[in-house]
Amino acid sequence: MHLGLLLLGILMASTVSAVTSVRVLTYNVYAKPDFTESRFTEERMNELCTRLRAGPWDIVMLQEAWTTNHRTRLSRCGFPHVMNLRSTGSSKREKNLGSGLLILSKFPLEEQQRKTIVRPSGLQAMCKHGEGLVRKSVYLARARLPDGHPLWIATTHLVANYCDDSDFEHCASYQNVRYSQVTQASKFLLEQTRGEPLIFGGDFNFGPNPVSNDRSWNDFAKFFPRFAQAPFDPAGASTSCSSNSFKEHDNGKIDHIYVSPNLTARDGALVFTDEMTTRKGVKTHISDHYGWETTVDLH
Repeated sequence: MHLGLLLLGILMASTVSAVTSVRVLTYNVYAKPDFTESRFTEERMNELCTRLRAGPWDIVMLQEAWTTNHRTRLSRCGFPHVMNLRSTGSSKREKNLGSGLLILSKFPLEEQQRKTIVRPSGLQAMCKHGEGLVRKSVYLARARLPDGHPLWIATTHLVANYCDDSDFEHCASYQNVRYSQVTQASKFLLEQTRGEPLIFGGDFNFGPNPVSNDRSWNDFAKFFPRFAQAPFDPAGASTSCSSNSFKEHDNGKIDHIYVSPNLTARDGALVFTDEMTTRKGVKTHISDHYGWETTVDLH
């Protein structure tokens, strides 16, 4: 009897320690308030929920889940642990037009913090672009892996570019605001995680494409030393592009998943690049972004 229990304990311990990597997805879901259903938002979010339930991901980071209805729906897509904070230190769920962020996890989330960061000001940011209406934030959670080790997860949605072409003519890009947001995010995340493993992903609205290549992209290594993401083709990997039906411009790869030096990111790939068909027979993508997934190896 005792020998059997001992063998069972050894088997369980070996099973727990077998987790050496996690699959991570970041996705801007484009769930703006849509009272006339002109963007097929209800159907798109239902389709996304179905795919999340069937998908291989251990951690999902979502952006632009703006309404309480959609946040609740996406929180029930097969993941047992959800981060949905109204404000820092509060367990209350967000209301409409909050941060738009959600973290879905197969692992318990022991610590959850929301950091509000600077947002654009002025009539253009408020009325035309909507960037001044929402609470720009960083979500940070400390997950507990099956073997007992911690893993920090963070996501954000930085201010967007609004450009007519890649030369930035007639462009309200909010570069300075985005740079301040990265500065604040870096200070918050590095102080809170204290050198423990960190996965940081989301819609950063910067990248290698000329239309999104700015100071925040070029100086990222200064704010997050030795952080890296999975290798990708700068010319071929676009997460925000005109073929998604909702956009007029190809901004290149602006959604990213970075990992701290004590982790390794590999197998980066686009997700949800195919179209769905609505009840009206209209073919559309789930969002104006493609998703970006990465396998993260644990050291």
